[in-house]
Amino acid sequence: MPVFFHKHINSSLSVEVWHFAESEDFFLSNLTLSSADHAQLKTLTLAKRRLERLGCRMALQDLLNKKGLPIHLSSLEYSTAGQPLLSPIHISFSHTGQYAAVALSTSGPIGIDIEQIGSRLQKGCSHFLNEEELLTCDVSNNEDLHYYWGAKEALYKLQNISRYKQEITIRPIRERTGLIKNNDNIKQYRIWHNNIDNLCLVVAYSE
Repeated sequence: MPVFFHKHINSSLSVEVWHFAESEDFFLSNLTLSSADHAQLKTLTLAKRRLERLGCRMALQDLLNKKGLPIHLSSLEYSTAGQPLLSPIHISFSHTGQYAAVALSTSGPIGIDIEQIGSRLQKGCSHFLNEEELLTCDVSNNEDLHYYWGAKEALYKLQNISRYKQEITIRPIRERTGLIKNNDNIKQYRIWHNNIDNLCLVVAYSE
């Protein structure tokens, strides 16, 4: 099995990255998907998109097995905002290239992002970094930029926040925290981060 990375971040939170080099037939013969999931899969015309979706489910199934959770993959649903739902646990998906990443928590909402590290974020960093973040992020450092971007993506998935500059603030990397601002309410979340080879993996979760 091509499990590229696996880690239990704490007693309730785990993450796994799957390097999907298999065929669609392999995934479909090893996964039991819901009828809705099958139907959605058929609407994806690009094989790459189907493999990304199947890779995420394979990683999720492997995590469920490793944690001994009697939860069936066919119960997977999506919220109206597009967030994956698998009661009674919390999950989040991300993918880049041939890598699918899944975070699983038994205690609270989570968000995950995985990106291939490169220079593409430097040109547009002012579009997602606010003034406070520009003071603490080394925008000439690709790894730093990907941490801030990944943390914002993870918090967006956790809370379905879309205004990256106004509503999400990432604290300096050494603090491993991020803030979501909703009107006058500010809530802090933990940020877990790891660079694996040329991949930036970030998970946001409640303290």
